[in-house]
Amino acid sequence: MKRALVILSLAVLCIAQIPSPSVVKVSNLQGCANDFDPKLDYFPDKIQSDIAQHFEVEYFKSFKVVHNIVHSETYVLYQCGTPKPGTDDRVPLPEALPDDVKFFEIPLRSGVALPDTTVITFIELLGVRNSVSFISSYYTSPCFKKLVDAGQVKLWSPGDAAQSSAIFSWGNNPGDLKHIAAGSLTGDPGTLNRAEWIEYISTFFNREAVASVVFSNTQSRYHCHSDTARSFANKPTLLWIGFSSFPFTRTPRFSISSDPYVLESLFDAGAKDLSQFTKREFLFGINPQTNQFEDESAALKEALLKADVIIDETFGVSTLAQFLTRYGLDNETDLDTSSFKFLQNRQVYTLDKYGGGDGIDWWESALPEPDVVLEDLIEIMHPNYQSHERTWFRNIAIGEKQIISDASMCPNVNELLPLRADCCSGISYCPAVLKVELTPVDGISIGSATSVASSLFAIMFAMAFICLW
Repeated sequence: MKRALVILSLAVLCIAQIPSPSVVKVSNLQGCANDFDPKLDYFPDKIQSDIAQHFEVEYFKSFKVVHNIVHSETYVLYQCGTPKPGTDDRVPLPEALPDDVKFFEIPLRSGVALPDTTVITFIELLGVRNSVSFISSYYTSPCFKKLVDAGQVKLWSPGDAAQSSAIFSWGNNPGDLKHIAAGSLTGDPGTLNRAEWIEYISTFFNREAVASVVFSNTQSRYHCHSDTARSFANKPTLLWIGFSSFPFTRTPRFSISSDPYVLESLFDAGAKDLSQFTKREFLFGINPQTNQFEDESAALKEALLKADVIIDETFGVSTLAQFLTRYGLDNETDLDTSSFKFLQNRQVYTLDKYGGGDGIDWWESALPEPDVVLEDLIEIMHPNYQSHERTWFRNIAIGEKQIISDASMCPNVNELLPLRADCCSGISYCPAVLKVELTPVDGISIGSATSVASSLFAIMFAMAFICLW
């Protein structure tokens, strides 16, 4: 007995010297339950939305009720191996559910379709790529490229709906019992609000434990970086602009973004407050109601004169020459282009630094990784803060090249997506890759206490031996 205690003590001392492993223990079943017990809580891992405003989750013993508030859709997610709620007296449905509620047996393990790119990186961060059978042709993920090349995942077309078990897509579709509204995450007002939707998606895969850790770490890094960036005395004026045209419905216009996530990100990255820009839209085109040409380009140029940095999200602008043409700066007569500080500073960015095929990664990965977006913005405005390689913002003023994603960039299709975030000096430990420790795929038995204790003692003995060696 004394010898065992000595070994245990040595092992504990040794383990204390080893960095904490980046392991997330998942207790929710990743397969079907055996021998249904109506009194058993099948979801020990739960999420509680703290910031996101557009979804809610309620937990019951063997099922969850997920509400998408924006699209007024409700999903009942019941544990595989347990009765479908409402079909068994032991599993009654809660009152006041809508008539068009949708049922899904979880965890989703195959046949998942992702025609909407905004969900792809959330899926990768949760470590459930193997559940996906169909994906948008606009995807950029290297690991999904590897799976598509291997024939394990197909490019999505509407005809694949019949073979799909669940379809994460834009908007709502009450009549389609396989459709899951996911696009509403883009409208949740705030950069961290949108990132917390990893918890919404996790409920369909029983991966709440992973979602909670990923979001908590993202939130910690974001606040750590922003606390420093907001304290910088020198605050550049960064204008996030774009051009949009809606034929036959609206007059084409340039705009200075007032999206909550944009304004929040700029403020948290140490940009100057943009309240001086009271006019945010500048008409330039045929008004479909009057059939008259409306031109507010002079007012737009006055606003651009105040900008130190430009980020242009206009589709189809990929070179400085295209940018100058689009904004009417290629043939200036009344204003000298040298008067524009962002041109003097050579600070004109687009969102397409990383992409591949038909898509750009911004629309795929920026939503779940707001801490990386923040680091990109800080690097642009405060390059001496810390070393960081920009992920999405490409400087077309200096001819920066685009990075094209490739299957060779995927280290392991079976692992969670490696984080692109950098450590913050205020956080002592930030692993690049999270590992997931799962319950058995099927059932809830994990072996006898004796075998677990024996295994633990063997591990402790080995650790003590390594330490002494």
